[in-house]
Amino acid sequence: MGNLLLGAAKVAAGSLASSHAMLADGLHSLADFASSIALLVVVRVANRPSDTCHPYGHGKAEPVGAKIIGIIVVLAGFQIGLSAIGQLRAGNYAAPGVLALWMALISIVVKETMFRYKFRLATRANSKAILASAWEHRSDAVSSVAVLAGVGLARLGMPYLDPVAGLLVSGFIVKMGWDITRSAVDDLMDKVTDLPLLDRVCRAASETAGVIRVDAARIRPMGPDFLVDLAICVDPQITVKEGHDVASSVKSAVMIAIPEVAGVMVHVNPCR
Repeated sequence: MGNLLLGAAKVAAGSLASSHAMLADGLHSLADFASSIALLVVVRVANRPSDTCHPYGHGKAEPVGAKIIGIIVVLAGFQIGLSAIGQLRAGNYAAPGVLALWMALISIVVKETMFRYKFRLATRANSKAILASAWEHRSDAVSSVAVLAGVGLARLGMPYLDPVAGLLVSGFIVKMGWDITRSAVDDLMDKVTDLPLLDRVCRAASETAGVIRVDAARIRPMGPDFLVDLAICVDPQITVKEGHDVASSVKSAVMIAIPEVAGVMVHVNPCR
């Protein structure tokens, strides 16, 4: 709701003050509102427990949501950039009103506050979707800084800098949206970006009684958590039950040592 009110206020201020940069910034905030709605849906889906059709849970909804948010941001940035280029080509410049300056200042304060709140929330929940939404707020705050500079300089006798500021804002928005989308795609493709976490998994498994060595280890993200596949080597002379007990001990050791691991699949190999 905050993004909706702020975006509407910035669009109104941009129209009343004849500021293309402020109008562009308002459209950015409205895009934030749309992505916030998507975020609410995604987080609710991601928190659903596993079921027959989704045995690994619904955690992949997190990067799917982040990808949607990223695409929204990119499209908003392109639209803003095209509008700014159109105004620059037309050469129809006008010094924006002082209302745009005050609105830019208000936007910077509000958006930076929202960023800090959501960043802390994303860190506690280890949520990629919430983190993407937090960086959206930061991008809006930084774009408002560009608006403030562009509007201020335009009022000092360089009116062409108002649409130039709008163009700079669009570039920043597109870059931010691309980064969010690329990170979400990496998660959907199970890219491992936290290699030290994999080392911690191997260390916890190898230190478990009965494990001679770790033959293979894989880890993949599942929303805010991780799923682990391990292949361990044990004494070939032990019974099947004893091998099963070792595997159970490995699973417990990994999940205790690394709380962000939600599940461990252990395959037992006889050492040769």
